[in-house]
Amino acid sequence: MPYAPFVHLRVQTAFSMLEGAMRPDEIAKACAAHAMPAVAITDRDVMFGVMEAADALSTRGVQPIIGCLLSIARPQGQGSTR
Repeated sequence: MPYAPFVHLRVQTAFSMLEGAMRPDEIAKACAAHAMPAVAITDRDVMFGVMEAADALSTRGVQPIIGCLLSIARPQGQGSTR
């Protein structure tokens, strides 16, 4: 595997409502253009774009790393020191 000076580990696609704007195929084109061997797709609270992103990235020779940013709500008063 070639040396990669930078691999982005927090990219949000258009499937991540209000946070991401790029479609998976656009992300794949950008990664290939900048010789990035891998990129992590980490949409917030959804994983709808995982298959589309993995297919688009793999087709361009970019290793997909799949993750998700999850919002967690705790009941009031539980585990809080305030």
